[in-house]
Amino acid sequence: MLLSLPLGMFAIVFGSIIATMVSVKRLGSFLQSPELQPDACTIMAPPSQPASGVASPLPIAKLSIEQGDVVVTIRDGKFRWSKDAIEPTLENINIEVKSGELLVYWAALVVRR
Repeated sequence: MLLSLPLGMFAIVFGSIIATMVSVKRLGSFLQSPELQPDACTIMAPPSQPASGVASPLPIAKLSIEQGDVVVTIRDGKFRWSKDAIEPTLENINIEVKSGELLVYWAALVVRR
């Protein structure tokens, strides 16, 4: 009786740790995967530099980004979990992230068995 609560909590904590490990593995694999469409990403010069109509040759670390500048824009984005997927997992994604903003995407963990 004395150990029933700690043992019950252990099962809950253990399940949460496993779910976190799976999520971190999936996220790491997604972030390290190669670009499916090489021309899908363009690094543009910030507004303070002259726009040449082509991607900026400067590395991101050397660009001057001020608080509130748009740093990520996705227009009509379509995302797939695998290269071979026929239908997109996410589609019609439109987002604009500014420097200094905190962005959180929250979804329930889906377990397929």
